[in-house]
Amino acid sequence: MWVYTQNGFYSVVEYDAMMDWRKGMQRKLPGRSNKVLIRTRFREDIDYLASKIATESEVDATPTADYAFRVIALKKEWSKFLAFEGLGIDYTNFKSRVDKTLGAKRHDQLMSVWSVMRRPLSTFGWAPRGKHATKKPNGKSPAQQKFESLEA
Repeated sequence: MWVYTQNGFYSVVEYDAMMDWRKGMQRKLPGRSNKVLIRTRFREDIDYLASKIATESEVDATPTADYAFRVIALKKEWSKFLAFEGLGIDYTNFKSRVDKTLGAKRHDQLMSVWSVMRRPLSTFGWAPRGKHATKKPNGKSPAQQKFESLEA
């Protein structure tokens, strides 16, 4: 799960005690874990998170990894953090708020993501399947027609 809040960007996956991210090993344990591994690219993001919820580990700095900072927390604590952030929404423009709270560089990163996600899926070669792939007389599925109307 990727979450971008006005206070940071987080990549969250289920915690696996057998996974050693420092060595790139990923072995899945049987069963489910009640913990998550929360990863960030910025120290201030993980410090902010750790100031709001109880964590199961100290922050682990992994400077050569794709996410430089990691911490383990209970799923219940992660859920509390999401609720806290959601209840704290008091802005009408998220991108502008990120510019104020995290700065212009982070705003620009967010704009890059926003720009990509704004494009219709057909831009990426996505073709509808199943019931959405029904062809109409013009040879296009309802989904393709809708995407084309968005591009106009």
